[in-house]
Amino acid sequence: MESLKNLGDEVKKRRKSLHITQGTLAQLSGTSLRSLKDLENGFGNPTWNQMEKILKVLGWEFVLRNVNHEKSKSENL
Repeated sequence: MESLKNLGDEVKKRRKSLHITQGTLAQLSGTSLRSLKDLENGFGNPTWNQMEKILKVLGWEFVLRNVNHEKSKSENL
């Protein structure tokens, strides 16, 4: 799944920018090291709860947006 790979890449970049090891992020987020490694490599199947905990440690949160709405707005410009 390409979007999971992109998410994993972004998590990895953010983690590294904060100078946090995979082990530290896993511990702080209550996620297994294996699950975190899988996520960063575009594999695995993290739950919403796991992702929420990881993103919280990274200072991020989920934001949902209506893609169709955004597309129609840009088409009207």
